[in-house]
Amino acid sequence: MSILLNQQSRDRQGATCVIPTLPHGRSLTVAALLAIAIAAVTLTATRTAGAEIPPKQDQPEPTGVETPSTTQTTSNPQKLAQEAEAKGDLKTAMTYYEKICIRMAHNHEPGADALFTKMGDMAMTLSATPAATDEAGEMYAKALVYWNLAQQQNPRYLPAQEKLAEEYYKIAMFFRAPTYWTKLADTAKLLTEMDPEYANGHTYLATAKLHQNPAEYHKFSEELK
Repeated sequence: MSILLNQQSRDRQGATCVIPTLPHGRSLTVAALLAIAIAAVTLTATRTAGAEIPPKQDQPEPTGVETPSTTQTTSNPQKLAQEAEAKGDLKTAMTYYEKICIRMAHNHEPGADALFTKMGDMAMTLSATPAATDEAGEMYAKALVYWNLAQQQNPRYLPAQEKLAEEYYKIAMFFRAPTYWTKLADTAKLLTEMDPEYANGHTYLATAKLHQNPAEYHKFSEELK
């Protein structure tokens, strides 16, 4: 079943999260996307999803005019990422941020969780960009992967946990299958422990628990009629 949802939800900061509608013939299944995201938890820190390292450029012939070398130009991915982001070129920015994340995760530097989360936010933004419709599914999957990688770096990093819970809820509500209710329940349970004041965490946990017990869910549904 392809993604047919194009719904929006807002997190505590008011950010809009979108499950993209893919064009005919280019749809991916939510099951496949979720499988990618779950698999990301087991990835090593040096294996980010879809990393695109810019090809090495040939050194120009000397012209008598001093120009920055390729090494000098690309030796500061932080600067290049920020410049690309400022121009609105999120795909290029993500390419350089990935290089930074790989280094940070490999060296166990603090902040990798926040940067992976930032990359997930950028991918989610791209998934809803009309100009990137053909890549909507890929970018949506990357967003889930990056947030999972943030959680892998720091299992109790709240921003990534909240974003994952929001997406798993939408996926579970769409498919209503045991696998997704279990994933939602596990994520929401940890979220309620990390931030008891986050209301959605309790709502999602209760919803998942009800659906995990069909008899109780049926009884609850009848009582609401």
